Amino acid sequence: MHDRSHFGSTLQTGDIVPTLRETRQEYFLSQQELADAAAVAKSTVVAIEQGRHKPQPRTARAIARALGVAPKDINWPMRQTAGRKDNEPPEVPGPTKGNTP
Repeated sequence: MHDRSHFGSTLQTGDIVPTLRETRQEYFLSQQELADAAAVAKSTVVAIEQGRHKPQPRTARAIARALGVAPKDINWPMRQTAGRKDNEPPEVPGPTKGNTP
């Protein structure tokens, strides 16, 4: 869809890799336009951009291909669980009322 072959070659070690949203906006694409070009649902693009979903490899390749970049040239989000940040430990349930030994 877009020729970004020049982009991948300009990234050097230590460069900041743009997020999906930054990459998409660089080409003035809407989330729907990117989703259509990559043959994925708009909700998938939204969830990835919001950090609620880490794409499967096939999805990441399709989105990157639609943008004309390599998947490694996009800073993909790390998978998060609802209501918890990656750096927070998971909640461990404690004893409930009437259930103590």
